[in-house]
Amino acid sequence: MNSAKDDEIYWNTSDKLVFNFEDNEECQIFGVSQTTAICSQAGTFSVDDDADDYLKSDITPSNLKPLLSVISEKTLTSILKAENLHNVHQEKPLVQPDITLRRILLGQPFMLEQYKSLASKTELLDSAIASGDGNAILIVIIFIAKTLKQSLIQRLLLERPEAVNIYIRYLATTLRTNELTDLLTMLGRSKDAAMTNLQIVLKNTPNIERLLQKLQNCCRMHFTALSDCREGFYVQNYIKLLEWQVAVKATEFSKPLDIHSSVLDCLQNACQHHWNASEGSLVSPTNLSKQHDVSPRQYQCVALTTRASMQAWDDIESIVLTKIFVLQRDRVALSEYKSSLHSQSEQYFYAENALCASTVKWKN
Repeated sequence: MNSAKDDEIYWNTSDKLVFNFEDNEECQIFGVSQTTAICSQAGTFSVDDDADDYLKSDITPSNLKPLLSVISEKTLTSILKAENLHNVHQEKPLVQPDITLRRILLGQPFMLEQYKSLASKTELLDSAIASGDGNAILIVIIFIAKTLKQSLIQRLLLERPEAVNIYIRYLATTLRTNELTDLLTMLGRSKDAAMTNLQIVLKNTPNIERLLQKLQNCCRMHFTALSDCREGFYVQNYIKLLEWQVAVKATEFSKPLDIHSSVLDCLQNACQHHWNASEGSLVSPTNLSKQHDVSPRQYQCVALTTRASMQAWDDIESIVLTKIFVLQRDRVALSEYKSSLHSQSEQYFYAENALCASTVKWKN
């Protein structure tokens, strides 16, 4: 009888604690914290002089009964699990691509960290592509690129050409050449990788020695394997031209040349400053003409104009005389004239080239 009366008094006392799922401050349940209750279930609670009071609240009257005397252990466990699930649900961020994209498009604050799984990232990327906004697509791609391994990134982009094109422009603009090259190669676009690499090198390398080095690497790594790429031929010729410019720059008669000077510009420089250089010399006009297949007519035009501007009349006479012989298709006269020239002179090599030209139909 006394026990029943005590229970009635306990439950009708107004200052007793009540169960509240939202009580997060101390997580007290019927005067006992969750940590205490869990420890009691696991049998890990330390035993000391106050062990008899561990199921009592230190803020309730001394007649408060032990928790497990009024509620079963199974019920307590269920309550604790429900409370934990409630807290997890409150803290878990919502993964809603449409809302996230709307905030991106409106310039509002947004967070992408909650998109942790591959499926959620893929859904977010598809939503960005569907929006048609390049900035939104790029923002999502950059986020994905930082959070996924390279093989997964490439797989996602391979199936979404709209995203690939935007990401390629981004990598090219930020000069991330290696990543760009790897991406294009993985997509089976080896020629695009080579041409894009070439474009970046030409546009962003103002130093001639550095440009020569980068072009040599670009040709070796990308164009050599592309046997059917005619652009590779032009790259190799450009490398030869830069090698000539670097050699000219090192001479005492060097004249500043623009890094993108044409072959005829370089030939003009050679005719002006290196006219008497031997044929075997890299800087000689004849050698430059042979390397880049300058036609006899082009050579004559540049040589005559350049030597005339310097009033080198003897050189002009020899050029014109050789050209009168060629026009008359007089092989004998040209041969005799050649024998009268110095064997290392520019005129000698010009006459020799004219005699070897297969396009001239000699009359004798």
